[in-house]
Amino acid sequence: MFRLSDAQLSGLSAASYERFVQKSLPFLRQTFSDTAGRESEDALRGYIDRISQFAVRHRVFAEINVQKLMVLHRRTGFAIPLPRWQAHLLRRAGFSEDERVMRLTRAVLTGEVPELVTLRDDLPARRAAR
Repeated sequence: MFRLSDAQLSGLSAASYERFVQKSLPFLRQTFSDTAGRESEDALRGYIDRISQFAVRHRVFAEINVQKLMVLHRRTGFAIPLPRWQAHLLRRAGFSEDERVMRLTRAVLTGEVPELVTLRDDLPARRAAR
């Protein structure tokens, strides 16, 4: 598995990024034949560029995880830029890239919104009230 980084978007050669795009074009056309199948190659390349840049900004570099973000975005149309709490899920230190992508996916698919908790809250009572 190769990883995207800063040179095209941050470190890889144009040739490596082009290989990623060449793999992603048929993937999108096949997976989303009803929509991506009707889009021009230039439009799909632009989409791949935007999602790749989004991924790099959120420290997501593995090809498979960038493609997972593509699928999630095509299926749900999640907002870019992300709401702050979702961006936090995707950038959170201490979690692997796979875990961060999975947490964002779960939050987007379930509509899960974090509950604001303060130091004064009685957490056992809050949990019991659920």
